[in-house]
Amino acid sequence: MGAYYYLGLSKLSSADEERDLGVIIDKSLKPSKQCMKAARAGNAVLGMTNRTFICQNKDLMLQLYKSLVRPKLE
Repeated sequence: MGAYYYLGLSKLSSADEERDLGVIIDKSLKPSKQCMKAARAGNAVLGMTNRTFICQNKDLMLQLYKSLVRPKLE
């Protein structure tokens, strides 16, 4: 398997993924889990705006997208 690491006499445990400051880091160091999480959050907010607002004016929907959905993707 891999090397074991110790802190003093205590063996440190390993993890397949870790979340730090909202960023998901996994053992492969690929951003796929982070991207999936952002896309899922963006789609949830987009669906909520489509269900909530009856008047789907282009300017209104663009403003809602920029203020609610886009920050989830960034």
